[in-house]
Amino acid sequence: MNRFSVAAVAAALLAVVWSGPANADDLDEGGALYAVQNRKYTASHEFSVNAGSLPMDAFYKGYTASGAYTLHFSDLWAWEVVNAAYSFNVDTDLRRELESNWGVTPTRFPTIQWLGNSNLVVKPLYGKLAWLNGSLLYGELFFTAGPAVASYESDGELQSSGTYVGANVGLGLRFYLSESWSLRLDARDYYFVSPKDVKSTSNELFFSTGISLNVR
Repeated sequence: MNRFSVAAVAAALLAVVWSGPANADDLDEGGALYAVQNRKYTASHEFSVNAGSLPMDAFYKGYTASGAYTLHFSDLWAWEVVNAAYSFNVDTDLRRELESNWGVTPTRFPTIQWLGNSNLVVKPLYGKLAWLNGSLLYGELFFTAGPAVASYESDGELQSSGTYVGANVGLGLRFYLSESWSLRLDARDYYFVSPKDVKSTSNELFFSTGISLNVR
C-alpha cells in the first residue's frame, strides 16, 4: 500500500513537470498574455507655435517662426490643415567672403522668405517613459507628408525668384505636459521646383520645436 502511494505521488509530480513546458509552449505559440492601456491624453483641435531653423544652405542660415493648426480625427490619423513659417535669414561667412573678395553679387544667392504646407499625419507609436524614477512622461512618434509651397527672393534675378511648389515628408515627437499642453519636436525634408523653370529646384531641411494647445 505504501509503495502504491509513493508511485502515485511520483506519477503526479512527473505529470506536473511535463505539463509545465507544454503550457509554456502553448502560450508562446498563440496565447501570449499582454496588457494595452488606453491613451491618457488624446488630441482634438491643436494650435501650435514653433521656432526653427533652415541650416542646409551654405550661403545663409534661416531662423524661423511658424504656426500651425491640426485636426485630429483619431488616435492614429490627423490632418495638419496648415503650417506656415517665415524665415529670418542671416548671411554666412562664406557668402560675405565671396562678395567681398571675389565680387560675386547677391543676385546669385536666392533665399527662402516663407514656406507653408498641409500634411497627412499618422501617429503609430504612443507610450510612456519614467522621468528620474519619480514621474511618468507620455509621448508619441508621428510621421507627416503632403504638398508644400515656398517663396524665394534673389534681389532682382527673376529666374530664381518667386513661388516654388513641391512636397515634404517628416517625423516628429510629442511630449504631453498636460491634457491641454504638449511639447513637440519636428524634422522635415522639403523639395521645391519653380513653375517658371523646372530646372530651378531647391531642397530644404527644416528643424523646429514648439508648444501646442489642445482644444477639445
